[in-house]
Amino acid sequence: MDKPEFSFRPYTSTDEAACLKLFESNTPKFFGVKERSSFERFLKRQPCPFFVVEFEEIIIACGGYCKEDEKIVLAWGMVRNDLHRQGVGTFLLQERLKAIFRDNPAAKVIIDTSQHSQSFFARFGFKAIRLIPDYYASDIHRVDMELELTDNLRRMVADDISP
Repeated sequence: MDKPEFSFRPYTSTDEAACLKLFESNTPKFFGVKERSSFERFLKRQPCPFFVVEFEEIIIACGGYCKEDEKIVLAWGMVRNDLHRQGVGTFLLQERLKAIFRDNPAAKVIIDTSQHSQSFFARFGFKAIRLIPDYYASDIHRVDMELELTDNLRRMVADDISP
């Protein structure tokens, strides 16, 4: 079977409802119900680069990154729940890393995620550095992870190779 053709483009305000649906599809396992208002404010403010992934003109994922001092923080990455484990998250992460490399070739990338997504990021070389139990909601722990952008990772992302 051929690899699906996903497209990656900057978020626009007309994408808000579709991104909120993505959030809802991942609640309550990956996001706490109370996080929705924070995500909504983020979408309205657009404080940093944010993107959507489309398949056949339907938004199926979104995510961005923000620069904080010398670090890049991955922000609000999510894939429509029924499409997990089908390569969409890998595509979204690779495209965000490509964008990061273009502007910040020596950056350290960090993320705070839940224990439910920790193994996904570990496949790319992210290392857990801290765990805060029940941070986002009951049974949704915060896992802080970081990644040094190695030459191997840069090549993998540039060549669209999955780990």
